[in-house]
Amino acid sequence: MTVIPINHSLTPVQITALLDAEEIKRQILADWMVNFTPEEKKNYFKLGYIRESFADKVMVMGEQHAVTVPPDVDIDIVKMQYKFWQDLQLIKNNKADNDELIDCLIMNLGIILLGSFNRIYNNAKELSKKGNYPFSEMVADAGQAYARDSQSSGTLFSIAKAGQMTISKIVSKSLFINSASTVLTVNAADEVLSQFKQNNAITVNPGNSTPLPVGYTAIVVTNLSADTAGAFTVKLKK
Repeated sequence: MTVIPINHSLTPVQITALLDAEEIKRQILADWMVNFTPEEKKNYFKLGYIRESFADKVMVMGEQHAVTVPPDVDIDIVKMQYKFWQDLQLIKNNKADNDELIDCLIMNLGIILLGSFNRIYNNAKELSKKGNYPFSEMVADAGQAYARDSQSSGTLFSIAKAGQMTISKIVSKSLFINSASTVLTVNAADEVLSQFKQNNAITVNPGNSTPLPVGYTAIVVTNLSADTAGAFTVKLKK
């Protein structure tokens, strides 16, 4: 995709409206407050996207043929709950689309901004070589900050829902950061697997990080979410 030019930004009114929309969602859904741990989310046997067609067929069967519904199952309640489930999926998917749009806009702006910042910095650096300007010290500070950022930051990867990807040339013992809202697992990749007696998966919960074991210079990352894309950061060798 081509980088698009950015010639105007959000107004304060637009920012408030976007933030209010999330707050409205929280207020509406407050009546159904529930919180599962990542482990519980994995262990429960539940209806997911892959079983939606199965659910559709059973729902029709139950509505059309009352004899199929056990006495202790209220088909009207089930119908209401299934519609609720579908509505929540619609809300979640729309939010995921918006999140993806925002992520792409952030990246688009980041590409443009880094180009502009580099041009300003390089121009100031060249001027500083010719004389002692009031900004000469700022040029030195910016150069040091850039060097520190380059050493400490890793590479950000996106991983599709229920996706798996192999990353090579990882800095040994570097930090693996789960940068999104899904649970990720990390295994040693085939190219380094012979170094280990066993290949136990490392689980990294949303927003958490873990130092990779010695020898994990190539890894396989798996997104355990069947309906949400994930992201992670890890440092690569130059």
